[in-house]
Amino acid sequence: DEEMRVVKKIIFFDLVYNNLNIFEISKIEEDNRKMTNQEISISECVLSVCENHKVAIENNNKEFIYEIEEGINLFCEESLIRRLMNIVLDNANKYSSNKVKVVLQKKSKIEVIITNDTDNIDNIEVDKIFNRFYRSINHRSNVIEGSGIGLAVAKEIVKLHNGDIKAYKNQNNEFEIKIVF
Repeated sequence: DEEMRVVKKIIFFDLVYNNLNIFEISKIEEDNRKMTNQEISISECVLSVCENHKVAIENNNKEFIYEIEEGINLFCEESLIRRLMNIVLDNANKYSSNKVKVVLQKKSKIEVIITNDTDNIDNIEVDKIFNRFYRSINHRSNVIEGSGIGLAVAKEIVKLHNGDIKAYKNQNNEFEIKIVF
């Protein structure tokens, strides 16, 4: 079924992203794992992931701001939402110059907005950023490690939860990813 195919695809890309070996990838592909959605506090989930990234971001001499609205719940698979947040925060930390910001809020829908400044925003091809193996022109050298799989995995996780993810340059000339559930 479609859900199973997407879960396997996410797990596969996640394994490749994390440099796991082919034996482990094959084992996961054969697994009949089903999503275990339940209502969780996405506020607590996002806050926990932010707190886990705080030291790494600040150790890179970057400012890290997170504004998490309390009491927001989401029906989801928590492990996948945690993986999604780890991916986008890892990317924000890698590519930011000085600042990373996360906002979780509920308007008509739940929004997670991840913003980072970057020196080369004009060269980011936002229409391609969620493509598998995409690396921007500025980051194709080995200066910044990455395979170009992380944001493709993030997009699949969001789609699996019937959400939407977009990347763009905001009015402050910063790179921004907006996830809506």
